[in-house]
Amino acid sequence: MNLLSWIRAKVIPPALVSVDGSGVNYKPFMGRSIIIRWADLSEVSIETTDKGPYAEDFFAVLKAPGVTVRIPQEVQGFDALLVRLQKLPRFNNEAVIEAMGSAQNATFPCWKKGA
Repeated sequence: MNLLSWIRAKVIPPALVSVDGSGVNYKPFMGRSIIIRWADLSEVSIETTDKGPYAEDFFAVLKAPGVTVRIPQEVQGFDALLVRLQKLPRFNNEAVIEAMGSAQNATFPCWKKGA
């Protein structure tokens, strides 16, 4: 756990992401919940930055009509989200592996509805 994570854990209510049969619910540490239903999900990618290791640098980006959600890897529930996303038909797991090794500003497309 880096210093920023430790401070957030002690001072700021944690951000959460949860998944269920209907979709994804992301609750940032400040702000209202953002819900994307599986039926509305149109695109998934992984975004990396060159800001690590002292800042969040790995994000799942989920898109639906009119909504884009950028969920940091350090959010509670991220692992369960990734496991569920990997069950999407034709999900590109190799893009996730490539993203995990990236220390650059980059986007790795993982899934697109109908593709």
